[in-house]
Amino acid sequence: MNISHKDTKLFRHLKKWLEKAILDYKMIAEGDKVLIGVSGGADSLALLDLLDSPMIFVPRFSFIAVNIDMGFDPTYQSYDSLEKYLQENNYRYVMEKTDIGNLAHSDFNKKNPCFLCSRLRRKRIFEIAETEGCNKIAFA
Repeated sequence: MNISHKDTKLFRHLKKWLEKAILDYKMIAEGDKVLIGVSGGADSLALLDLLDSPMIFVPRFSFIAVNIDMGFDPTYQSYDSLEKYLQENNYRYVMEKTDIGNLAHSDFNKKNPCFLCSRLRRKRIFEIAETEGCNKIAFA
């Protein structure tokens, strides 16, 4: 018997609390378009799957998954695995390879690479949100 992770007690529990938070804090309104930042890690994929599952009282919204590859490792294999996962689950997505990591760690920016890396990644995510017509952004 093959049980989907969406049929587990843990998933249903998380979904219940996510739905409660969305309603209590009015995080999503009817017609919103949400950009979901997806790193490929367990937290962001769980958020993606939770927001994709039907919720009874949450207003209707659409979403797009977005991944920004920072360019630290050109042989990074997880990028392809993440893209395959998004395709297999019929998620609408944008995946973008950048050189932000190398730029942030370059000679001219030795003092604070994490700040620049984070700032440039966030800036790119906001630009994609605007291009895609997203009015909300969700991170796990």
